[in-house]
Amino acid sequence: MRLIPLAAILAFLASCGEAAPPPHLGVPGGDADRGKLHIARYGCAACHRIPGFGASGQVGPPLDDFAVRGYIGGVLPNQPQNLVAWIVDPPAHAPGTAMPNLGVSREEARDIAAYLHTLGRREAKVFPPPRTLPVDPEAGEAERARAEARLNGYGWVDGQPGLARIPIDRAMELLESRGWDGIDHDPH
Repeated sequence: MRLIPLAAILAFLASCGEAAPPPHLGVPGGDADRGKLHIARYGCAACHRIPGFGASGQVGPPLDDFAVRGYIGGVLPNQPQNLVAWIVDPPAHAPGTAMPNLGVSREEARDIAAYLHTLGRREAKVFPPPRTLPVDPEAGEAERARAEARLNGYGWVDGQPGLARIPIDRAMELLESRGWDGIDHDPH
């Protein structure tokens, strides 16, 4: 009779060993095991450090804690639908990114996203920002046009007088003219 409660406790503890991904990281239709195979097939470890892969790329960011990241490529909130879209066509979301379009299908991207969201998921407790990519491609184009206008135009930050924005190219020129080389030389 005492063995039944003990067996139930042991079964519960065993099921706690591999935590399920937090709800905001679940990838509908994605299979993490297949994703790991796709990562190997596409050679992602040639550019990224990924646990379990022999190569340790230094070109792209390390992916060993991907589930805790707030953003993908510095531009999209780390949410499954955004990650799938990024994997399918990174330059469409961040023109000029070093991440190439590798021709990954949406199905493969779902699997890869499912795998990436297992990396560091035990620490992933904070939900990412609520913004997601528009489902309508034309809405996505409009969002990119607004973002480009913000990068390349003049205006008030948050529509409030007092703090202005200038085109990014002009800002870089000003910084360079003042001796900024883009490297933080402060050792602390």
